[in-house]
Amino acid sequence: MKNLRNNTSHGCLVFRSLSLQGLEDADPDDGYEAEAKLFEITMLALSSSKLPVQMLDIFADSCSHLTPSLCALVCCKIMATMNKVNLSSSFRGCKILSLRMSHCSWDIDEEFRSPLSLDQAREHTIFICDSVNMFPVLEEFYLAWEYQDLALSDALDAEEHFFDRIADSCESPFLKKCTLQNIRTSETAMLLFLHKVQLTSLSMKKVFLNNGQFGSIFCYLSTSMPNLDYLYLCQLYQEPGTVY
Repeated sequence: MKNLRNNTSHGCLVFRSLSLQGLEDADPDDGYEAEAKLFEITMLALSSSKLPVQMLDIFADSCSHLTPSLCALVCCKIMATMNKVNLSSSFRGCKILSLRMSHCSWDIDEEFRSPLSLDQAREHTIFICDSVNMFPVLEEFYLAWEYQDLALSDALDAEEHFFDRIADSCESPFLKKCTLQNIRTSETAMLLFLHKVQLTSLSMKKVFLNNGQFGSIFCYLSTSMPNLDYLYLCQLYQEPGTVY
């Protein structure tokens, strides 16, 4: 990657996409472990080379098709990797980030229970937020979650609500386009996020509100987003089971 930095006409990597093919018949744990290893190797190489990246896709395929994927980065690996690297030089000019994440499925018992503690889950969400904050000039953000068939727990619920922390702690003043897929959040967190940005494009598919209603969100989008040119809404859920 140092050669790319020194010898390309741009002096940077315009686009970097992480994906794995042929996972349809693979054991899910093997697939997630391979994806985690690919992520770690790539981030270590970027940190060592300080190669700037303009667009980064991490197992999301830009979420452009809004369909489920067998690829996802287990969120515990974000913390494990980010403790080893300094990526500020690589990401400070990155304008497009696409990210698909999931729970860690390792060490699941025969009743599909995860050993993850609530404190560990909260720490994972902090590192997710810290990672997003490494992209200060982000203009496009594609964010997706890949659910797994695991026994419910407070820890897994905390991980699934990682977007609440992003809404509270991440500043993206230049953000123009946002895609959210399979996200669990609340009315308060979603409104907080929208108040911080002036979007031209918003896509939401399979967004679940565990607290609150979509009515105020729809109202805000229609009255306080003058630059919004594109809006895609599909399968939006709120208690007690209302679907839009």
